[in-house]
Amino acid sequence: TTAACVIANATGTGVTGTITNSSGFTTLLGATLGNDLTLSSTAVISGTAGLRIGVDGTTGDNVGTVTINSSNTYGVGTQLDGGTLVLGNNSALGTNTLTLSNSTSSVLQAGGADRTLANNIVWGGSGTLSGTHAFTFNGTFTSSGSNSRTLTVSNTGGATLAGNVFLSDSNSSARSLEINGISAVTISGVITNNNVGNTLASPLT
Repeated sequence: TTAACVIANATGTGVTGTITNSSGFTTLLGATLGNDLTLSSTAVISGTAGLRIGVDGTTGDNVGTVTINSSNTYGVGTQLDGGTLVLGNNSALGTNTLTLSNSTSSVLQAGGADRTLANNIVWGGSGTLSGTHAFTFNGTFTSSGSNSRTLTVSNTGGATLAGNVFLSDSNSSARSLEINGISAVTISGVITNNNVGNTLASPLT
């Protein structure tokens, strides 16, 4: 169920006021093709529910650009359903998990400077890091939901995966994670097959 819903149908759409959600009512942010939505540093998202980047309440993928410049405190995770998500604050996604949905069009960018995220990340689709700044991911990074996932790293400065990297979300289903692109990737965390029994092999290429 969606509580607050802001969809940009024009370029330069902005939000400066606070957004508060409640249990069971997800905040929905998105932009239609060629358009953009920007949350300023004062547009804080709080409450006990999560955040979805999309263009309708259930399945519609985001196809524009959403920029979040605020430090947020909402209580559940974030789901990215396509389009470009620009993070202009290290705490833009609060403290909970970022889940990339089963999409091949999702793009993450670090806005304004290099960004360091503490969030755990579930890579449930094939997505791209782009833009002019680097990412450091200190949480866990888990390949999920399909036999094959791709992380394309094309942002200036590349990416560091500093938390543990799980090549599958299950000990009963092998996955594969492919990392490609034009920028450097450093994995300083422990690479394991999964975070359950760790007995079923999953490849990293």
